[in-house]
Amino acid sequence: MCVGGFRGLRDLGFLVGTGVLICAVAILFLLPAMIAWNDGLGKTRERKVKKLHLQSFGLEHLIAFSVKHRVVVIVGIAALTVAGSALALNLEFDASVDSLRSGDAPSFAVQKDVTEKFGASLSYMMAIAEGQDVDEAVRRTHTIEERLKPFLADGTVGSYESILTYLPLAEQQQQVIAAVREQETTAFNAGRIRATLRAALAENGFRDEAFAVYLDQMNRFLAPARPINLEDLEHNGLGRIIERFVHRDADRVKIVTYLHTTDPKWRRTPPPGLVEALQSGDPGIVVTGTNVVGRELRSIYLHDSRIAVALGLALVALLLWFDFRSLRLTAIALAQVVSGVLMMLGCMKLAGMQINYANAFVATMIMGVGIDYAIHLVHRLEANGGVLDDGVFETGKGVVLAAATNVAGFGTLAFGSYPAMRSVGIVALMGSLTCLLTALTLVPALMVTLKASSQEAK
Repeated sequence: MCVGGFRGLRDLGFLVGTGVLICAVAILFLLPAMIAWNDGLGKTRERKVKKLHLQSFGLEHLIAFSVKHRVVVIVGIAALTVAGSALALNLEFDASVDSLRSGDAPSFAVQKDVTEKFGASLSYMMAIAEGQDVDEAVRRTHTIEERLKPFLADGTVGSYESILTYLPLAEQQQQVIAAVREQETTAFNAGRIRATLRAALAENGFRDEAFAVYLDQMNRFLAPARPINLEDLEHNGLGRIIERFVHRDADRVKIVTYLHTTDPKWRRTPPPGLVEALQSGDPGIVVTGTNVVGRELRSIYLHDSRIAVALGLALVALLLWFDFRSLRLTAIALAQVVSGVLMMLGCMKLAGMQINYANAFVATMIMGVGIDYAIHLVHRLEANGGVLDDGVFETGKGVVLAAATNVAGFGTLAFGSYPAMRSVGIVALMGSLTCLLTALTLVPALMVTLKASSQEAK
């Protein structure tokens, strides 16, 4: 996982890999010293060799069953693997941040209720228009509005907030100014409008004094000398509003248009075609938002995850070959862990789970954990020539106990309040059990079958 471009995966791979190496050092040096020290304490008293007892709940008997019915077992595991692969192809990726926070948080519950009641997402997208000056940025903002119209018409975008609500294009303002001047003696006559307003006020019981300021300014705003600009808005009490839409750098101006989609599902991914339509190849227009960023992160994350799994599988295969010095034994061990991982993914689909940023790495982790089961059994069965004896069953018990400790360790995560951590625990639990199943069934069945085939060939 350290080779990916996604920082979270790199950090996770480094931490897990470093932790495994440190534990290996402790096992190689500290554990033997502690065992030797413990044995030394008992030299003065009579010691009896006790039979090693490992709790396996009788699951080691699956080895004998698999050897006896190896054809049925191989076909059955192959069928389960194919079924798991088919289900895994339909797994969806959950890019929402909701899985990374506690579902018990009051704020999360309120947001969920509001979203359900109003039938819209509380998150928004941003279309950013950039220019060398305000006029260029405003023109691009107008272009965004024009390109947005089809999505407003079909209901994809419910509403939007734009600086153009407060600051229309200069050309549009000039058209309004010209229209007002043409009708300054008729429709836009200040005296007529003032008289009509005062008559309406008196008829409805209002006092003129309350509207004195408005009446005094009527001549001025019915005869504008020029179009208004950002400075006019800022100097007339709209500075805080302007700050929400306009950002000025030393040589660039950026104006943001806020888009509100109607369907809550667009919280995770942008509506099809919206980003492309608004940008339309214009380098001065950029569309972003949590859903756009989520889509990009999802693409990077899945790409890095696939690389991590492929590279991990290749490295595991190489290490197995160095250990076994046999392509046949390497293939058996790999078949066991790949089958277990594919069945794990199938179980996720059956359980209605999704892949998310937290549990996506479990497949890589399970490869490192589940392959241990096959290594121990392959070594024991190869040393025995495929013959079942107490040593093979003892190894099977050890494998079961190792899987049980993994289930116990990961299983505790399933009780957490964070959905992502719960999914990690559940998926790792599934993977430990499916890899245990393939280790106790597929490995002995393949080992004995191939051993019998090689003897017949001789």
